[in-house]
Amino acid sequence: MSGFVKRDLDRARMIMRALPEEVRKGIDDALDKGADEVASRARTLAPVGDPADGNLRDAIEVRRDLAGFSPRGALKKLFSGQGSGGGFARFIGVFPRKRGDAGWYAAWVEFGTSERFTKAGAFRGVGPAQPFLGPAFFGARKKVQARVSRAISKAAKAVVGRER
Repeated sequence: MSGFVKRDLDRARMIMRALPEEVRKGIDDALDKGADEVASRARTLAPVGDPADGNLRDAIEVRRDLAGFSPRGALKKLFSGQGSGGGFARFIGVFPRKRGDAGWYAAWVEFGTSERFTKAGAFRGVGPAQPFLGPAFFGARKKVQARVSRAISKAAKAVVGRER
């Protein structure tokens, strides 16, 4: 993470921690509802069938932190420095601990696989992308943002009205 991004992220976390409790609660509730909505959409879009048989759909979850999740490779770089987000982070996806856990193949389903060949050189096929998390997130993004904005406005008006 670059120095500028880290500094801005630390500043945002500091501001979030300084918010009055009722403002934090309103934002938290809006984020919980939005995260559940995105996860529900992702479960609807997740492919069910061979080899998944519903395991992928059932493995989609919402987390407030990444405790117990050890990303590898490119994911490790993506998730480095991602903690609690000052209490406002929500992580939606599949978080397997090891190969063989429910949904451990989620990234291959979401992004697809390249052409595969047998050891003899015979073409085995391509796993086409079947995105479910991305479309769920982008489909609900504006609605979730609007809900969070309303929660902030409502809580801010309540705090200002009380101080008058």
